[in-house]
Amino acid sequence: LDSQAMTSAATDPNSGAGGQELPGANDNRTGPQYPALEQGSRGQDVRSCSLLFESDSVELLEAKPVPPHGMGVVQDEQIVRAEEPSAPAKSVPTAQQAAAMFSRSEVTAQSVLALNQNPEPFELVGLERTFEQALALGLKLNRCKAIVLECELKDAGAEALGRRFSDAQNLTAIDLNFEQCHHLGDKGLVGFGRGVGKLSRLMKIKVNLTGCEVGSTGVAALGKELGQLRDLTAVDLCLSGCRALGDAGVIALSEGLGAVQSLVALNLDFMDCFELTDAGVSALGRGIGKLPVLRTVYLMFVECSGLGDDGVMVLSEGLGNAQLLTSVSMNLMGCEVRDAGLAALGESFGKLPKLISVNLDLERCEISDEGVVALSQGLGMGLHSLTLAFHYCAGLGDAGVIALGRRLASTTALISVDLDFAFCDQLGDDAIQSLSSGFVSSPNLEWIRLLFIGCDQISDAGLEALGKVLGQLQALAAVDLNFEYCEQLTDVGMEALGEGLGHAKNLATANLRFMDCHQLGEASIGALREGLGKAQKLSSINVKLPSCSWSAASRAEVDRVLAEQ
Repeated sequence: LDSQAMTSAATDPNSGAGGQELPGANDNRTGPQYPALEQGSRGQDVRSCSLLFESDSVELLEAKPVPPHGMGVVQDEQIVRAEEPSAPAKSVPTAQQAAAMFSRSEVTAQSVLALNQNPEPFELVGLERTFEQALALGLKLNRCKAIVLECELKDAGAEALGRRFSDAQNLTAIDLNFEQCHHLGDKGLVGFGRGVGKLSRLMKIKVNLTGCEVGSTGVAALGKELGQLRDLTAVDLCLSGCRALGDAGVIALSEGLGAVQSLVALNLDFMDCFELTDAGVSALGRGIGKLPVLRTVYLMFVECSGLGDDGVMVLSEGLGNAQLLTSVSMNLMGCEVRDAGLAALGESFGKLPKLISVNLDLERCEISDEGVVALSQGLGMGLHSLTLAFHYCAGLGDAGVIALGRRLASTTALISVDLDFAFCDQLGDDAIQSLSSGFVSSPNLEWIRLLFIGCDQISDAGLEALGKVLGQLQALAAVDLNFEYCEQLTDVGMEALGEGLGHAKNLATANLRFMDCHQLGEASIGALREGLGKAQKLSSINVKLPSCSWSAASRAEVDRVLAEQ
């Protein structure tokens, strides 16, 4: 109501208020009894009152309540509305904006309302405490399809989180990071797993329990619940550093996973689970063998010193039964795996007709040429990606690598190759020559990484063979070569390498490391400068050479040329 109209109605006996003066119209209203009507601000104060009652204004006008005793009835036509519009109500964000606010830990009643009113499924990505704040403001999870949370919880918090899932029956994906929650143990994981087991539509689950105090009891309970989810397609569990986890937990987990016939992708990380032995890994192999549509497997057993050939052989048998597998990644660094286990893996790979990617890390395993020969025989002709790490496998010599090179020569589909022979000090020129020849049969080979650190029997002959082959790979886009501590290399080998790189027409990235190759000198710099100068598509260069072997003038010249590139 306009303040001046109110004042006129209160003081003019002829105004339409029943011809009566409104009681109290001449009272002094500037005192504490009427703090909202201070002199000189009446219009603003009346607008404030209008905002206060804005939501009820229609109801008040329609009800037409009887005025207090002695006050005339104000007719509708005598109501004069303020000329200035009321301040707009606070806008409600869209569901997309509300989800973005959640990710920034900005949760309000308005953003929760937007998510609740949104008819479309939504995702929540953020902190677990933000999730709890949203629930406290009334967030409903019936249309939530995915939850990704960073959590700092103890047992009680994990149990409560599991109970929350009872209201989220449309969840298809959860990704929860409990890393380094040192006070989260079996009790919390059991309660959390109980909630997961109620998510009948769940398709993907990822849980990071690195460094938590969970053991076999909690993992077994979680595995049992996962076994009830018939639509589950992807499981990713990181149990790294869960040192209380032993065979009993992994056996129960494997039995649960083996019941999930829809499982397509399996990622399990048991790094530093020192209580895990062949018995637990054998059970895992049997579970994997029951999964008819499994396509990708990633298994990490780093420093599981209780794992040896017996466990790997049963695991390999299970892998060989998963006929749809396309990708196998396994890290056995520091395990007690020897030639028999490696041969079993090769045999299983040979049974997988759709296998296109192999990633196997055998760092510090006591293997010899015999094991690598057997592994090589299982590598199929359709491989697209091959990653093998034999770091510090001191028993490996030329014979094993020559067999690998010959097997690569029978493949035609390779796109990327990553081979680590660091500190395999028995390797010499024959090994690198065989490998290099094997690359030629793959015309689509784009990426090569070779590590021969500390292989001090390699000489210029090996580097020359490699350079020649690199120049023939017309699809080659990136090369990463590390020959540090190969002390027999001289400028002659570097000249051949530089010339070969110059013929790689599609080369875009070159990482070349020859630190502590003390026989390299000025001619090596010139060869690299000339060769890399011919690579017209080169955009990234990283070259490390012994700093003592070339002059400041040469260094400046190389810097100038590379800057021009």
